[in-house]
Parts: sequence; C-alpha cells; structure tokens
Amino acid sequence: MDSLQRGAAGRDLVSFQVRSLLQSSWQNIDPENDNGIDGIISLREGKAFLGRLLFVQVKSGPSFLLDYKRKRVSGYIGVKIGKDYIATHRPRWEALPGPVILVYVAEPDKKTSSIFWQNLKSDASYSSTNKNVVLIPRHQTFGSEAKGALRRLTGSKADDAPLKNIDMRKIERLSQISVHDRKSARQFYREWSQSNLRHHPELGDIEVTNAGWRHLTRRSRNPENIQNSFFLLEAARQMIIQGADWRQLGSAKTRERSQTTDVLDALSLRASVTFKSRAPATVQVIIRRTRSICKLTGSGRSRLYFYSVHELRRGNSISY
Repeated sequence: MDSLQRGAAGRDLVSFQVRSLLQSSWQNIDPENDNGIDGIISLREGKAFLGRLLFVQVKSGPSFLLDYKRKRVSGYIGVKIGKDYIATHRPRWEALPGPVILVYVAEPDKKTSSIFWQNLKSDASYSSTNKNVVLIPRHQTFGSEAKGALRRLTGSKADDAPLKNIDMRKIERLSQISVHDRKSARQFYREWSQSNLRHHPELGDIEVTNAGWRHLTRRSRNPENIQNSFFLLEAARQMIIQGADWRQLGSAKTRERSQTTDVLDALSLRASVTFKSRAPATVQVIIRRTRSICKLTGSGRSRLYFYSVHELRRGNSISY
C-alpha cells in the first residue's frame, strides 16, 4: 500500500468511526486542497446538531510513528509530522473557528486498527525535545469513549460548572456615561462598538452592532427589562474582556452557499457579578455566531455579535 492509499484508507476509517461510534457527521475535504485539514466533524447529540465543530488532520501508517520506550515518555506515542510542516500549518490551524485535532491511524489496512487523537492547538501536544513530533497519550483513543473529551474540547460548559466572579466594585468605569436612560445608554453602546474592548480571550473579537441594540430595545419588550439591560451593559463588556466562560445554546442551523457552508448558532457567557449598588446576580450575555467553512479547502472564518444581556434568576432567565 503506497502513501496515497494509506492516507485514503486512514481517512475512510476515521470517517467510519465518526459515523458509527461518535454518531456524528463527517465532511471530507479534498486532499488536493492541502490546508492541513482532511475533514470536519460535526458532533451531534441524538439527531440534534449543537454547532460543535472539530477540524481534523489525519496521518496514517507506521512511517509516522515514533514509539517511545523510555520510562519518562512511555505513556505516549509520537507522530512524526515534521518540523517544517508544523511550523507552516500551526498558524493555519490557529486561525480556524474551532478545535483542530490530529487523528493517527496506526494500521490503515486493518478495520480494527488502533486510532489515537490529540489537540493541535495546545502547546503541550508538541514535544519540547523533538520539533518533528506531536505527542499523544496512549489512552487517548478515538472511538465512542472520546466523545465526552471531544465535546469538552469545543468549549461548551455544563450548566453546573462554577461561574467566574466579576467584581464591578473594583473596576473604574471605562466611560463616565451613565447607562440608566436610553440616550446615554445609546451613547455608551456606540462608543463600546467603536472601541477595542470587545475581545474575549478565548472566542476572539465580538462585534457590537445595531442588531444587538434593536433586540434590547424592541417595542415588545417590558420597559423594566430594557432598563435593566442598560444597567448591565458595563457588566457585559467586562464579562467579554475578562473571559467569562461560554456555553452553546440550543441547536445550530446550517446555510448552504455556493462555496461555503455557514453554521449559525448562539453562545451564552455567564458570570457571577458583584455590583456596587445592588445585590450580586448571575448575568448572561447572548452572542450570535456565524462560521463560514469553505467547501473545497475546509478553511473557515468566524464572526461573533453581541445580542443581549440579562440576569438569570433561580435558573430561569427574565424576558430578553
């Protein structure tokens, strides 16, 4: 079996594992469009697609294997993908709108082949002594047992996960504009949209657009809830720049275009916020996200938009 056949057989095995054991979807990327990505996994819960995407690089066969014998690294295998290859492709992997994993197929000509995976966006995945190698723990096998770890890799947090605390009492206001009336709130919102205080450490830049303002101030909304959202705008800004944990909300939708597949979903940032003039509260910020994936190369870009902010009370959100 030559290298092209091994590569194709390895991708076929990974595709089979994704569909049969992970019970998810696999989108193959044409190998002629070498962008460091061989396929995209769309993780599913039952029949629902929740917007969790994983970009996949597949390597197959013994020529890539470095089997460690020394005790210090005996719990790992090394996959030799090359120093130059890593240097060239890491910027591409980092730019993709989702986790990127390496999947190594040990014996692509056997349906029972061992298959392993590793996170290519983590510095800890790369050997510090051999720049040609990605290290994979031997226990990190690619099958039904991997679904929980792969789901966590996408960044979605469980509802009972501890919340980050943001203490507004210790924060000097970044603007002296009051947000307790519509006119000054609009001015605050406009200045926020034009500032650089919209970057989430994990998600990246979040646009603050008129769509969010129209949603907060829509006529059908209770005036008290509008007023409360004005009060929470500074908390929303702090939650974004301080990196509040995020979760995915509901199912995602896909929109097919001639050259791309767009994945549309909503994210929730949640934090426990301590205020100077009112009782602490659990605050939720809603972010709309659109990821456009090129059908030919698998490359993608992501755009995120602020949509709403409100308090969560006893597990239920107020109207937003």
